[in-house]
Amino acid sequence: MKRTYPIGVTVLVSILVFASNAAIAQNSTDWTYLYDVAHTGVAADPIDTPLSLSWRYATGGIGQAVSTPAVGPDQVYFAYGTRLYAIERATGAESWPNGYTELNTQVTSGIVLHGDTLYFGAADGKLWAVDAAGGTAKWKYAAEGPIRSAPVIHNGIVYFGSSDGRLYAFDLSTDRALEPFNASGPIQSTPAVWTNYIFVSSQDGYVYALRRTASGFQLVWRAQVTAAYMKLFSSPVVHRGQVLVSASNRLIGLEAQSGTRRWTFKAGELITSSPAVRGRRAYVGSRDGVVYCIDTTRGKAIWRFPEEGSRGPIQSSPVLAGDVLLVRSGGVQVNLASRQAATSLQPGMERGRGPGIGTATQAQPQMQTYPASIVALDPESGQLLWEYRLQEQQVMGMGAWPTPGALGAGGTLGPGGMGARFGTSYTTVQDIYAWYVDSSLACAQGSVYVLGDDGALYGFDAGALDNEKPIFKETIITFPGTQAGTEYSFAIPNESEEMFFPPPAEEDLIQLPGAPPLRVVTEVRDAGSGIDPDSVQILMNGQPVPAPELLYDAVQGMIWWMYDPEQPQAHNYPAGLHTLTVRATDWSGNQGGANVYFVVDNSLTQPIIPGMFQQPYGYGAGGFGTGYPGMLGPLRPY
Repeated sequence: MKRTYPIGVTVLVSILVFASNAAIAQNSTDWTYLYDVAHTGVAADPIDTPLSLSWRYATGGIGQAVSTPAVGPDQVYFAYGTRLYAIERATGAESWPNGYTELNTQVTSGIVLHGDTLYFGAADGKLWAVDAAGGTAKWKYAAEGPIRSAPVIHNGIVYFGSSDGRLYAFDLSTDRALEPFNASGPIQSTPAVWTNYIFVSSQDGYVYALRRTASGFQLVWRAQVTAAYMKLFSSPVVHRGQVLVSASNRLIGLEAQSGTRRWTFKAGELITSSPAVRGRRAYVGSRDGVVYCIDTTRGKAIWRFPEEGSRGPIQSSPVLAGDVLLVRSGGVQVNLASRQAATSLQPGMERGRGPGIGTATQAQPQMQTYPASIVALDPESGQLLWEYRLQEQQVMGMGAWPTPGALGAGGTLGPGGMGARFGTSYTTVQDIYAWYVDSSLACAQGSVYVLGDDGALYGFDAGALDNEKPIFKETIITFPGTQAGTEYSFAIPNESEEMFFPPPAEEDLIQLPGAPPLRVVTEVRDAGSGIDPDSVQILMNGQPVPAPELLYDAVQGMIWWMYDPEQPQAHNYPAGLHTLTVRATDWSGNQGGANVYFVVDNSLTQPIIPGMFQQPYGYGAGGFGTGYPGMLGPLRPY
């Protein structure tokens, strides 16, 4: 029977029954958030790369993944929305009789496995204890605010924070609750344990060092690391006598025994996740789309990935598994815009970054989605070892989000709607937690599990069989319009390179003037092991195109061919039938290819469009940034 135990009691009533003392003691089957109570982010088992997809379990849900899965000996446990799932690690099949347990509240913290019990926090303000074998609730303990702090179990004591500003603890062996510690702001981080210290950060801008006493907690020191309510979401990490904490766009090293600041590293954007640490290095990602390797003795960057530009925003904690550093990037990025009117056409940014997004005057929450990916790096050098792009995420609207307007030919998004989800500063901090924190990877026994924003749990293993070849979606060709500053875009079907069909007759193909700029873009996907970026090729009439004409964006999976010579009098592209061939190989060695055919006639002033093609997708100004194209958005018929 489910029971709720309100805050304020000092002893948990005896109805709480635990199977045995073995469920209380630490053992090899336990799963701790961020891998240990100090949150080092170092997995117990190494992994090999490249990895391949073993299975994908789809829940049918949509929205952002926040809770990090827990891995047991035979099952992986995860939450999506208000449901808790148990999946067989070997097959991806459902483990519990009903497939899942309906909680009627959202799981908002990472999941911990201790003995035969799962522990996690929820939006209803309760810490849940659920039977791992069958999914039934054992008990719930009530706080006075949502619990986004994953519980930590050390020496039989459960520690967790709450948005009510309290750090809680109770003894599993005696069912006795300790007196909570009161901070001055919400505690949304997970406490870390080191020797006889407990470290926790709060939205009041402070990191607290505490000692547990017989009745509760004793404050040892507190150190301010940022202003109050300035997005202090990450959990402290304890390593080599330091407490590392991310605050705003900084990673800060503090003396563990005194709280004295040793160093500060500044990233280009917010750091909302905890670093992984080993030796004298810390690894952390930022919402600027960069993974940083930092020297923990001086706080200086050793390397960054990518070396130039950026990937999708990183809002989850990295994992070290042997000689591999794993990072989840992409997903939903929400920014709190100022009340100033924003320009409706921003230029494309550096290589691989997306379109200008228009916003209405006084737009407040701005939401942009990036394809979620897993990236494996060499911890020593930052070299890419493997990457995999997850399926497209779907985002559930909450309140009055900005919405895209009409689209120009280049896929430029028009003015957005006005955001309306705001409240007091305290309420805003609660609401935006999920905007800044993503589910982290779970690595165990050579396998990797990740919860995508598409409502699915992915299981990867180096030994999984991969016979799937890369596939290419339809191609978009873009060329100048008849009006100054305009461009036309048309969809052209791809033909598999392996089919060896003869090219269609010229009268059945799009015929266009050869005046630059000419651009062709297609999307490549691989569901098995992902695309090796070094394998991407474009050939024009059987010959590799010059390097400046080829661009591959691994984040979006987009391949561009661009003919836009930089000279005072650019020559038209040569007339005649042209065959553009696109090839890519996945990390398992499977190659795929596609051909695209079009005709250039330099005597034309307007294109000739056969009836077999779709209507043009419209024309409009811009859509491509300086030097590189902006990301193509979803096109609509003109």
